[in-house]
Amino acid sequence: MLVVGSIHAGRGERAAGHIPIADSANHSVAMPVILLAGADKGPTLLVTAGIHGGEHSGTQAALQFAHTVDPSDLKGNIIVLPVMNPQAFSARQFGVCPIDGKNMNRIFPGCRSGTISERTAFWLLEEISPLLTHFVDLHGGDVGEALSPFAIWRPSGDTSVDRISQAMAEGFGLPAVVALNPRGQAWTGDGTLLAALGAQRIPGIVAEAGELGCPSVASVGFLYRGLQGTLGMLGMTRRQEHGATTFDKYTGLAIVPSPCDGIQRPVVAIGEAVEKGRVIAKICDLLGADCCTVYSPRPGTVLFQTVSLSIRRGEPLVGLGVVEVDEGMRSPARAPDAAQLQRMCGYVEDDLDAGPETGLEGAGPSSGGILCGRCRV
Repeated sequence: MLVVGSIHAGRGERAAGHIPIADSANHSVAMPVILLAGADKGPTLLVTAGIHGGEHSGTQAALQFAHTVDPSDLKGNIIVLPVMNPQAFSARQFGVCPIDGKNMNRIFPGCRSGTISERTAFWLLEEISPLLTHFVDLHGGDVGEALSPFAIWRPSGDTSVDRISQAMAEGFGLPAVVALNPRGQAWTGDGTLLAALGAQRIPGIVAEAGELGCPSVASVGFLYRGLQGTLGMLGMTRRQEHGATTFDKYTGLAIVPSPCDGIQRPVVAIGEAVEKGRVIAKICDLLGADCCTVYSPRPGTVLFQTVSLSIRRGEPLVGLGVVEVDEGMRSPARAPDAAQLQRMCGYVEDDLDAGPETGLEGAGPSSGGILCGRCRV
């Protein structure tokens, strides 16, 4: 039996429903949850999407995945949260929740007594993460954002976990893979779901595809095929999906923010390689008078960029895939192949029963407790 809140799925079954989350200001969320309990024991995979309300490719791929996988042929369990930020989704809101103005993917581990976004983040780590063995967090180009598909993994410091995360990223079938460096000079990913679950030693990745909030057939297909391939890599299904066999590899993601509000004029394009000091955007005020010129702080390749005319201070102009050299970054030079990964993720039946506290048979290791980001409980 797979149980999340009031939603129950017996072996070989699919179940769906909503979990209520509320804050002290009477704001509430009905969190959509889909459960697939496999006929046989195995890993438990979490698939999240829609943590940013305008990234619709991930939501569409997650729903398609949840309703096409046959739980009677599944080894293990799948938990799908297709719209992690329902208010932002309904409002077609770029980046943040319209209720509290927070970017949910920058506030993990959240807070038990915080705003609606903070409580949602806390709920996921408290109620969902103890059930998991692996995760995939789906993203895509938000409203006003162009993007070239890429996967992200983040070293946790645990070599066995990192080898699995790297293999999941490199096997997802996207044309670029970024390994974030938690100690690097580029973006570290702090406050993200990726970092929070990694800190609990749960292997997983972020997968990005899509642009301008449009769930195109191509972008949804990238993510859907990647999820199917992940099931095969983890030994959860017999079906094998094969994505790209070659990909560009980066060891950092440098996000260049806008220094001011105004109208932006992008100078570079998606996929373009830029040198340090290259002009990447020009910004003018609403009368057309030049405000500033923005230069690339380092060499890299443009993986995503804001293409809307309007830009606000602090919003990302571009995200660059970069290569950092850090001897202290302990990441495996080579990820295991699918057969090795299945052996690494192999489960002995006696180790699979999580006990009555979790409501889940087949769960993996849990963190043993959540530390709240603000109230520290």
